[in-house]
Amino acid sequence: MNISFNIDKNGVANLVLDLPNEKVNKLSAPVMSELESVLNVIESNKEIRVLVISSAKKDIFIAGADINEIKDLRDVKDAEKKVSRGQEIMNKIAALKIPTIAVINGACLGGGLELALACQYRIAITNPKTQLGLPEVNLGIIPGFGGTQRLPILIGLPESLKIILSGKAVDARKALKIGLVDELMREEFFKTCPESLPAVSQIQGSAPLPVLNVCLDTPPLRFSQSLVSDSPQRDSGQVLPEKLSEFVTEILKNPKQNRFLKVREVARSKRFILERLLLGKLVIFHAAKKDLWKKTKGNYPAPFVALNVIKKTYGKLKFKTELAAFCELCVGDVSKNLIEIFFTNEALKKDSGVEGDVAGADVASAAVLGAGVMGGGIAWLFVNHDIDVRIKDISQKAVALGFNQIIKIFEQLKKIRKLTAEQVNAKINKATTSLDYTSFERIDFAVEAVVENMAVKKNILAEVETKLEKNAVIASNTSSLSISEMAHALQNPERFAGMHFFNPVNRMPLVEVIRGEKTSDETIATIVKLTKRLGKTPVVVKDVAGFLVNRILLPYMNEAAYLLQEGANLERVDSLIENFGMPMGPFVLADVVGIDVGVKVAHSLQEAYGERMRVADLLDEIYKNHKDLLGKKVGKGFYLHKARNEINPKLSAILEKMRAEKKIQPIFINDEEILDRCLLTMVNEAAKCLEEGVVKNARYLDMAMIMGCGFPAFRGGVLRSADKYGIKKLVSRLQELNQKHGKRFEVSKLLVAMAQEGKSFY
Repeated sequence: MNISFNIDKNGVANLVLDLPNEKVNKLSAPVMSELESVLNVIESNKEIRVLVISSAKKDIFIAGADINEIKDLRDVKDAEKKVSRGQEIMNKIAALKIPTIAVINGACLGGGLELALACQYRIAITNPKTQLGLPEVNLGIIPGFGGTQRLPILIGLPESLKIILSGKAVDARKALKIGLVDELMREEFFKTCPESLPAVSQIQGSAPLPVLNVCLDTPPLRFSQSLVSDSPQRDSGQVLPEKLSEFVTEILKNPKQNRFLKVREVARSKRFILERLLLGKLVIFHAAKKDLWKKTKGNYPAPFVALNVIKKTYGKLKFKTELAAFCELCVGDVSKNLIEIFFTNEALKKDSGVEGDVAGADVASAAVLGAGVMGGGIAWLFVNHDIDVRIKDISQKAVALGFNQIIKIFEQLKKIRKLTAEQVNAKINKATTSLDYTSFERIDFAVEAVVENMAVKKNILAEVETKLEKNAVIASNTSSLSISEMAHALQNPERFAGMHFFNPVNRMPLVEVIRGEKTSDETIATIVKLTKRLGKTPVVVKDVAGFLVNRILLPYMNEAAYLLQEGANLERVDSLIENFGMPMGPFVLADVVGIDVGVKVAHSLQEAYGERMRVADLLDEIYKNHKDLLGKKVGKGFYLHKARNEINPKLSAILEKMRAEKKIQPIFINDEEILDRCLLTMVNEAAKCLEEGVVKNARYLDMAMIMGCGFPAFRGGVLRSADKYGIKKLVSRLQELNQKHGKRFEVSKLLVAMAQEGKSFY
């Protein structure tokens, strides 16, 4: 039974969704069948005066359609058959002759919002978890149950395009402001009856009707007189909150001229001036398309398709146009890749980071050692998630730098109205600073973020260990240094692990959790649990040089430098890589990271992995002899960083001199070779990481590369794109490159075995 349904004595029908053994409600095929059966009952019962749809799930209305069912759609005709049925059911709700009200307490997303849009009225509960949105574009599809048709008519083009094209949800108050919901209700009422919405028993002017209880098991259903019962309902002694009772009374008394419909009419009149006069509609569509190109570079088709569907159908309710567009997208590679990423993300949310039932400890207070930009960013993360943090450094100037970083990030959030001034002040007050270890005995988690120097880190770790109580966990925010080596400085290495945040901390979603040789399961579980609380995605990795992301990313950047010194055009390399889908080309990235920082990490990889990761001569030349060309932080590197980036004119002279010294004869390198050498280097190293057990599986690796360095999500990740390329073809190409360029392309044993056995990563 997924739906419970009853009609109270006043003719108010309550339809309550509550999928058994599920944390969320979703519109799967069986649920839709049950829903259709209930709607048939409602259509045939003339005594029903109003329908109220709600959820018995805590903090969930309906999370959307069943993504597993979308994942399985491979044929356009099959998709059309299944999705059109969903449209028909939503249209059946919209066609009911009685008022219909969706009471939304919690997440109302995708198909859930489309169901709510099919209702005549919507009430949102002011629960922080109440979020209304159409996130389908994040899965490479568009709304398919009428969302592109009903939402623009209800709230107008500008606001509906924001929701549909971005996939971002709005909270209850924003939903009321833009006209997505008709009324707000306070959450407190629903805490008294979490299982379901109480039955209506006090509707002004209503005549009593017989009580009908319907339990829906397996459709199709047959209703008989035996379903009519005079026995009391479970909620018969309760009444609806007064505000909802007033809402129902208002719409029953004035079905065509109530105040909620009048509010919509006023908003519609205002929109008419904006959208219909002075070519406003054309301007809105043009601006939206321009913004999409800027954000997606055309690599994600779904928002463009959604925009085109809305442009063709606005105000006309052409559901078949939406249906055809949805079905074309849902069987495409981009959608399948994004859905795979969704499921990987869900798996990571549930993964404790260790095998077996090991519960990580809760962190109540934390310390950050080292108050630079990274340290300040990490400290901000703690206070933003309401964890008291103490920031320690060796000078007041350094401490001020870290504290100012906290303020800077909060000011940005305040500017875009994510937080109020009062909320910011309350969070900032959770951060304190110190030049010594005062109060560290009360801290249960400490992370060091000092300079990337093994000796310095060891000294800091040995010192802080003596100041913390014995069960406190200690972590190092290092990008490349060995956790096991650092642990030698500790008396209790079991409580120590790596926690590699990516810069900028407030924006990058990934945290690599690095297990040292002696790190305990409890320590890993605690850091993984904390990382999730901080709103980040943890991926547990083995303690190897470069860990996971940098180990795969640096050889790619290094290979780009080899291409440049051999004769490739710098702008051409960056352009090809950006067109592939990376957020920036390797030379732009090198400047952003800092050429000195990149070269240091590259040398650590060369030291660990030998000749196959030998640092390109060009990078060494810049690092050793051109300290004024280290990238964006000094204003110039491969590019001159002005209002518009230009190639650094000094680069030609540096290349010419280096080529002469190294006896390198520049040659023409075609586009295919540029892409293969850059990208297949990443694939090869990723496969070697799997060989060595650096990460749990291919899916986690791909998620780490997407979140850690911006590998294009629409391609599904490094290894999923390898499957698309073809493993046999991949191995053959790597072998060619190995013969031509040496050990840098020495083929992974795992790839060779997979090619021989006809296997793939997915």
